[in-house]
Amino acid sequence: MDLHLITYAETYYQSRGYTLIDVPWMVDNDVLAITCPPDRKGLEFKGRKVVASAEQSYLQLMKEGKLPEGKYVATTPCFRDEPTVDELHQFYFLKTELIEVGYHSATPPDENLENMIHDAVSFFEQFLSVRVERTAIGKDIVDVERGVELGSYGIRTHQFSPDCTAQWIYGTGVALPRLSYVLSTQKKGYHDRIIPKAKAGSFFKMVEEMEEATDAYLSQNPIMLLVELSDFYGAMELFLEQHLPGVSMDDVKRMQQVTARAFKNKVRR
Repeated sequence: MDLHLITYAETYYQSRGYTLIDVPWMVDNDVLAITCPPDRKGLEFKGRKVVASAEQSYLQLMKEGKLPEGKYVATTPCFRDEPTVDELHQFYFLKTELIEVGYHSATPPDENLENMIHDAVSFFEQFLSVRVERTAIGKDIVDVERGVELGSYGIRTHQFSPDCTAQWIYGTGVALPRLSYVLSTQKKGYHDRIIPKAKAGSFFKMVEEMEEATDAYLSQNPIMLLVELSDFYGAMELFLEQHLPGVSMDDVKRMQQVTARAFKNKVRR
């Protein structure tokens, strides 16, 4: 499983304004029932239910009054009592889940849902072509070439108590091995590792080049490694031009020399 995609997704969504938090992996039975389909019971462990999605983890925190209004991202294992198992449906998998929480009576505006979908589309488009499809309860992001659903998005409301009605927008950040499976059907180029293709000049273009350098290093391909390191230099240079005008690679070199001097003299103050 390409676990580096989870870390990448968490970082990417944080850059979009989502706060990364730790969430419980087990929830109360009534919490699981909020989103669990009527024909599923969930999986029990010591009198509680293991989550089928971090959405349920968020709901447990809502029930306990521990999740303020805001936008969050979290990753959990997901355990499901699926009737059938295949490449896309598993008893367990990993998923990074997005949520935007509101504790008020009015339904969150549709544009907030569209903003979350836009964030997710921009993430998936770094790997493959996708489209958005409307469903009976919300919207899905679907891989164009194979028609595989990569994530679901919608709005829900639940009354936890007479004085606490929670409303939230939910959505998939990334699910593995679902994304890995779809990408594994593509032909390979230079790299064995699944690597996002970020926009030139963005911070994530530097991440992309370092991922490619990592793949070259693990493949024991020194020439490719040198090429990727030179590409990283170029990505860093373009990032400075677009986001830190007035700062050049000469400034970076100057800082490197100062740091080298401090380490050499063992004086770091």
